[in-house]
Amino acid sequence: MPMHDSPRDQLLHAMARQDWANESNGNVEAPTGWFCRISNSPEELPEVFGAFPEQITEFAKFDLRELVGHFLLVENDQGQIFVTEYDSEDEVKAEFDYLSDVYTMWSDD
Repeated sequence: MPMHDSPRDQLLHAMARQDWANESNGNVEAPTGWFCRISNSPEELPEVFGAFPEQITEFAKFDLRELVGHFLLVENDQGQIFVTEYDSEDEVKAEFDYLSDVYTMWSDD
């Protein structure tokens, strides 16, 4: 079972696993782990709530605005989920592209 640091991280992971990520790559067995990037705008929050009402209402004081931003999620082979927030979509995309390159080198070996 995946381990999460917060309700936000748990919901971002659920979104990623249900194909809401902008991009994903990797493998939990790789040094990079499985990773994806998710960017959410305030305008998308009603759609997120509509798609994940059970998960959101499960957290009594969860503020949907915590999902606004640019996030990189990494899952390792122990089921740990690491979420890093970035200031811009360009920054998270650059880190995603770097991890994709590292994963490609690892998988080609």
